[in-house]
Amino acid sequence: MSTGALSTIEVDIRTRVTDSSSKNFADIKIDGRSLFDLFKSRDFDVIACLGWGTAQYRTAEIYRLVLEEPSDMQGNRNSIYVCPDCGDLGCGAISVDMQVEDNKIVWKNFKWEGDYGGITEHSSRLADLGPIYFDFGQYCDVVKGTYFL
Repeated sequence: MSTGALSTIEVDIRTRVTDSSSKNFADIKIDGRSLFDLFKSRDFDVIACLGWGTAQYRTAEIYRLVLEEPSDMQGNRNSIYVCPDCGDLGCGAISVDMQVEDNKIVWKNFKWEGDYGGITEHSSRLADLGPIYFDFGQYCDVVKGTYFL
């Protein structure tokens, strides 16, 4: 997941099940590879910030990820996978730098941020990811399509 070539993005409805609850969400797949499964294999307990929550939450997440609203983390970073129970960024989130370049959106510098403050040592488990390039139009269509999942 770190070439200059365009990657494909899609989403699948997934369910995270625990002993006490379950939650459906829109898992992001890059070039057919599930980020939920990838992050889980690296000992992160997170779900995508898309495809769940109130109408207001869904709308806010979509506009933020298509860069129509400000980022939700320091340093102009955007969370993409969050706490599966509450979505609170203080519980921990996987974030990326997002930039638009020549009709492409680029995700780079994947980091784990949590505990109500900054990037943590767990980010080393994400160091090999990115940059990832998507066609901006296709990316926006996919992200916006998660509202009705």
